[in-house]
Amino acid sequence: MAKGVRIEPPPMRAIRAAIAEVEFPTNPEWRVLMRETRKAMKVSQAELARLVGVNQSTISDIESGVIPISKVIPAIAVALYIPPPFVPIEHRILERWLRAGQNLLAEGEDHLEAALRFLESQAQLLHTTKPTKPVKPEK
Repeated sequence: MAKGVRIEPPPMRAIRAAIAEVEFPTNPEWRVLMRETRKAMKVSQAELARLVGVNQSTISDIESGVIPISKVIPAIAVALYIPPPFVPIEHRILERWLRAGQNLLAEGEDHLEAALRFLESQAQLLHTTKPTKPVKPEK
């Protein structure tokens, strides 16, 4: 980023839409990136706090690691144009699941919403129907 040039954060509605329903962990490297990017953008902790809907002390505590996990982490990432912190996923299927969701979201929120509704309906169907014993083919 050019020195002395303020980079404007995205619209507040985009930032607030990124607030997660679950708490999202950070790591030391991401917190450094957060702080350095915020300063390079010439955005104060108080301004970032206002954008994501928390108080300034919360931003300070996230940057310093006092608060290592929060629902506003994805919103902070959106506001600062940085990727969210890497969260290790312990199973390859979950990695694929996350990647597929990200790809659908990149096509538009309606694509992801439709896919989730379909998968939820299938999961409900599996949950409510009793599995049948597979029929062995005759020899």
